Amino acid sequence: MQKVFILLLLCPASAQELPLAADDECSAAAGAADCALSALQLRGTAGAEAEVSCHDVQPGENCYNEIQWARTDGIGAHPDWYPGLTPDSPTVEFQAIVHNKAPGKCPLPCSVKQTRKWCEAPPAAKLWAPAAEGGEVNVKILSYNLFWWNLFRMRHGNGESAGQLIKSEWAKAPFDVMGFQECEDGVRVLQPVGLLEEYAVLQ
Repeated sequence: MQKVFILLLLCPASAQELPLAADDECSAAAGAADCALSALQLRGTAGAEAEVSCHDVQPGENCYNEIQWARTDGIGAHPDWYPGLTPDSPTVEFQAIVHNKAPGKCPLPCSVKQTRKWCEAPPAAKLWAPAAEGGEVNVKILSYNLFWWNLFRMRHGNGESAGQLIKSEWAKAPFDVMGFQECEDGVRVLQPVGLLEEYAVLQ
C-alpha cells in the first residue's frame, strides 16, 4: 500500500481562530496561478500578524488561586507537570505553564517570552493552481486533537486508547490523510497499534 503523510499540528490551544470567507483562498484580484490553494496558508499569515492579548495575574483573581495551588500542592504531587520550576519560582512562570496546559484557567502572561510556534511563522510557499478538469475523487481524512499533555503525560496513553480508536475506524476504510493536533510524536500513536507501516509521519 502506498504510504501517506500524516500532518501533525502543534498549534497552541490559545491560538485565535480567525474567520475566513468561503472564497478567501483565492483573491478576486489575483489570477488562477496566484491562487493560495490552502486557507491554512492565509490563516497562518493572519495569525502571525494578529496581536495576542496577555495579562500578568494579580492576587484575588481565579488564575492566582490556581497558581497558589500549583505552588503549594501541585508541584509536590506532580513535579513533572512543572518542569524546571520550584515552589519559589516566579508567579509568571507558573502562570505560563498553567496557561499552556489549560488556557481557560490562566491568561497568557506578558512577562514570559513565549516560544514561537510553527503556525506563527511565515506562510508556506504557494502550491500549484487547482485543475478544473478531472472526475470525482473520494478522500477519507481524520482530524484528531489528542490533548497530548493529558492523554500521554498524565495518563500514559490510557492503554493506547487513541490508537485503538483510530485503528477501529481505519479497519472500516483506511484514512488517506490523518491530521493530529496537540501531538508530540506520531510514531508513539501509531506504532503500538500496528499502523506505522501504513503511513509516513511528517511533523
